Amino acid sequence: MAEEALHLPDGTPVWVRDLRPDDAPALIEGLERLSPESNYRRFLSLRTGFTERELAYLTGCDGVRHIGIGMQVEEDGRRRAIAVARCI
Repeated sequence: MAEEALHLPDGTPVWVRDLRPDDAPALIEGLERLSPESNYRRFLSLRTGFTERELAYLTGCDGVRHIGIGMQVEEDGRRRAIAVARCI
């Protein structure tokens, strides 16, 4: 999927595209931004990081059997990941 610009119901512009290996830093940043409660609900334990192997798996989608899509929003002149969806 090529990057696509969309708008949320409130008019906020967002960008949606397939996950790529160079998205690993965004996944790390996203984990750091989660509240402890959100972190626990997502992983069923408190997770403080990802291994290199986990990051390779999470960002190495083949687009057929492993699909990963990310959404970004612009903040302070740079894009920040706000959502990830995957289907395996």
